[in-house]
Order: sequence, then structure tokens, then C-alpha cells
Amino acid sequence: GLYLLQFVIEQLTGKDYETIAQERVFKPLGMASTSQLWQSRFEDQVCYGHNADGQPYELMRWKEASGGGSMSTTLQDFTRFYAAFI
Repeated sequence: GLYLLQFVIEQLTGKDYETIAQERVFKPLGMASTSQLWQSRFEDQVCYGHNADGQPYELMRWKEASGGGSMSTTLQDFTRFYAAFI
């Protein structure tokens, strides 16, 4: 459903999902370290999740924005996002 919603929003606005997210969510909330696309500037801010064996999960470096989960963010930016959401 999220992929379909992304498609519809892109068609209605004539903009790609990353541009929409930046204009409507990330910039208004002051989320300067957040993107739907991987940014090389994020490399030194990565926190890896680990599985039950203590092995780090592979980091997805998204080249295409995905409404289904391509957002890269920091704890500070996510806190801003979540506070606005609730």
C-alpha cells in the first residue's frame, strides 16, 4: 500500500518522493540529517543494528526513495519526526 501511495503522490505532484519528503516534512521539521536517499555525509553517523549472534546487519544505501522504508536519519531528527507525528 505504501508503494501505491508513493506512486499516486508522485503522479499528483509531478515530483519525486525525495523532493516531496524534503519540502513537506524534513525541512519544515528541521531534520537536516534525514533523507529518503543515502547520502555520503551519513557515513560517520551510522549506527548498525545487530542480530541475536551479535553480527551487524547490512546497511542499505538506498539509491531510490521508497515510501516503504528507505529513510536514513539520526536519533535527533527521528525524535523531531516522532514528536510531530504524535
